[in-house]
Amino acid sequence: MFLILTVQACTSHDKVGEIEMSPLSDLTQFESRIDSLQIIPLKDNGKLVLGDELELCSGKDSWYLVDNKNKKIVRYSMDGSFCGMIGHRGRSSSEYLTIQNVQVLGDTIFVYSFPDKVVRYSADGIYIGSESVKNLGYQTFYRDDRFYSYHGYLMKGSYRLSIIDDGETKREYLRTKGRIMHFESIEPVFIDANNRLIMIDSYNNALYEVSENKCEEYLSFDFGQYSISKDFFKSKDEFEGAEYLLNTIFARISRYLENSKTKCVVVSLDGQGQRSFIYGLEQRGVWQWFQMGAPTESPFTGTLRLLDDDGLIFLLESKQLKDIPREISTRIIGGLDVDDIETEYVITKAYIH
Repeated sequence: MFLILTVQACTSHDKVGEIEMSPLSDLTQFESRIDSLQIIPLKDNGKLVLGDELELCSGKDSWYLVDNKNKKIVRYSMDGSFCGMIGHRGRSSSEYLTIQNVQVLGDTIFVYSFPDKVVRYSADGIYIGSESVKNLGYQTFYRDDRFYSYHGYLMKGSYRLSIIDDGETKREYLRTKGRIMHFESIEPVFIDANNRLIMIDSYNNALYEVSENKCEEYLSFDFGQYSISKDFFKSKDEFEGAEYLLNTIFARISRYLENSKTKCVVVSLDGQGQRSFIYGLEQRGVWQWFQMGAPTESPFTGTLRLLDDDGLIFLLESKQLKDIPREISTRIIGGLDVDDIETEYVITKAYIH
């Protein structure tokens, strides 16, 4: 398998770099960049039942575990102690019927719920208020007194991004030209990156920078032979496009993270009953790519959730800790023995060089 990735900064349309990886098995192994690990067991109240697809958010002094499927938001202290639930499922003004996505903004937690409902809580879970916002998509982000909402590829002629201000849709961007099978993911569509709002566009190989008055390509990735055909985006039938995806191996951006030191992109290779991952890290203008393989090949595959100034933050099931290579497990801070961990989930922070 061969993959060529070209990274472009689309505001200037100048090529930043080109990396040829041939074959994929020759890509750098991620574990080689790990200096040490910090493990934070997430202790619960013994009654908590969570699903297998979880997101992780962080606040000033708390972690928030989001279970979209079971409509639960669990708050933990930074040391992993259970602090309680954020809201509950229900139809009252202080509850949410579904969880489309969760946003932590300062001391406020936004829960976006179908249909068209936004519920706000304090950082420790006290109900602040709720409102009905028309035309919410499947993920939404609040910034500068307005909502940015992503709808995905709903139907031909529809717009994938809407900007909602004072309860009205003021601007729309990214019009869908073909009939494309709609795709939704719990992975964050909107990313707060160094005072920029970055957006992932489902099947698109580009990231967009969005603001009140613009939606422009921010980074573009050329996935070579795994790029989705341009004809796919002009499909006249949703099932025709779906069949194309099922019968090929294609690359999509599944997650993007950025801070002042590092850019990180998670690329998912899907299709033909397979899934594998590649991670890209950019520091000081240089991209390095890591072959992560299938989710069963490494506990770090597909489990990346957050990025901070010191390293990458993963959400693991505790049983996955036993699959950490021995040479890495000796670098666990505090000498924690993974066999002694009894919690179901752990936050694992990888300090990288």
